[in-house]
Amino acid sequence: MRKLLTFILALALVFALTMPASATYKNMWAYVYSWDGDLTADGKYELSRVESGISFVVLQHDSDATMETLYVYDKTPLVTTGMAQPVTGTSYASDTVCNDMVAFRVDPSETDDTDVDLIVVDQAGGYTAVVNGFNENTHTIVIDERPLVEHWGAAWLVTTATSSEIAAGIDFARPSIIHEMKIKVCTAFASLTCVNVGLTAAGTNGDADGFIRMEQVATQGWHSIYRPGVDLTSYLVSSGGERSSYCSTHETADGVMGPSLGTYLGNFMVGTGASALASPGIGIMNKESLMIHATWEQSLTYTFASGASTTVTANSTGWGIVWFRFIAIR
Repeated sequence: MRKLLTFILALALVFALTMPASATYKNMWAYVYSWDGDLTADGKYELSRVESGISFVVLQHDSDATMETLYVYDKTPLVTTGMAQPVTGTSYASDTVCNDMVAFRVDPSETDDTDVDLIVVDQAGGYTAVVNGFNENTHTIVIDERPLVEHWGAAWLVTTATSSEIAAGIDFARPSIIHEMKIKVCTAFASLTCVNVGLTAAGTNGDADGFIRMEQVATQGWHSIYRPGVDLTSYLVSSGGERSSYCSTHETADGVMGPSLGTYLGNFMVGTGASALASPGIGIMNKESLMIHATWEQSLTYTFASGASTTVTANSTGWGIVWFRFIAIR
């Protein structure tokens, strides 16, 4: 009997060691709710489930740039269907992909597949939730969508072989005030150098580079980090790199001369000096925000350019995030 028991235990150990790697894949899911500030009669948050128009990115835990390798949520252990990131609103609403949830399967070969970090965006308004340490036991995500409260929203920068405007999927609420906008290049765009961000040009008061004009995306990191309403003299450069130089143009094709904010957020006053010793061109933003109201175009777009050219001939491997600070009036 002892020999038989030993044999059974040894056999069980062999099976445990030879289990397929897919057995460690983790299914993660959560319902998404919005909160507009309403409370129930007993003082609890009154939440509304959001079943469409949600996009999201899944990052490795404690990373602000490295995406997890994802697979479609599936209860069948050996089924591994790839899932593209950023996850679109179409995939979120698809019965065969996310099924109206933030739902995915995590790749076990990643460094840390126990916890991940999420950026979840409600495309109706751009309201955004950042969820750190999300895991298989987390099943609720709440997005703060209160009016008259300052929010930071997010939109994804991903490439396609076109020089035309690309819809970011965000429709700002009317009325809303957009205060500022920044770009985080998570992975440098290999074949591109700059990007414009604005509102659909064909719409009422639309402008494809109204927020950001020719900001460079060829290097990883934060860009357009200056704020409107401040002295931008420090951004002026000359061939010698002296701050006392004047800036004769708004910026070059890749946004390296002068600030890259578009006219929605401010106007740049260029200098007219004739030499590097002339008085500097002082950059002052004379507007600090954009009010989107009435019939004003509300759809966020971005447009890539390759160097000084407006022609984009191939996809790039880069990706990034457009972060924007805003207040919805109601």
